[in-house]
Amino acid sequence: MNRGGVTDWILGGWQINGITSMVSGSPSTPGQNFNSANTDTGSRRPDVIGDPNAISRSRPRSEQIQQFFNTAAFRRADLTNGTYRFGNAGRNIIIGPGVYLYDFSTYKNFKIREEIALQFRAEFFNLFNRPIFGKPGANVETPTYGKITSTASDPRDIQFGLRLVW
Repeated sequence: MNRGGVTDWILGGWQINGITSMVSGSPSTPGQNFNSANTDTGSRRPDVIGDPNAISRSRPRSEQIQQFFNTAAFRRADLTNGTYRFGNAGRNIIIGPGVYLYDFSTYKNFKIREEIALQFRAEFFNLFNRPIFGKPGANVETPTYGKITSTASDPRDIQFGLRLVW
């Protein structure tokens, strides 16, 4: 296509760029509202009775949104024989959804004169419009426990631009 003429001016000389980002999920800490330790400060954590991440990530997205992690892995830490105590859940033991992004751009310089060019750009962020989910609810005493109720970023963005270079 780079042989000159109208065909080259329209179809030749395009450049493409791409970026692929794959990031594992960010961790969350489970919590509860009930103050089983009888303290006014610090985090209130439930008891761990299983593996919260022992659930298939290859399930359909609709199922993952309704229950992202194994919600049966936790139970509310209650008083034991009238004794106040802390729950045994650790920090950051729930792994949230990962991020897979594909960004793409293409551009072409159109020579107007030897020292002047017009550059056309088309940029696509999150090209395939994959949802980037927020963290699932991690409080065992809320209706959103284990559910994903938000997205972490915007859907696909497309922008076009013209740049005069001289």
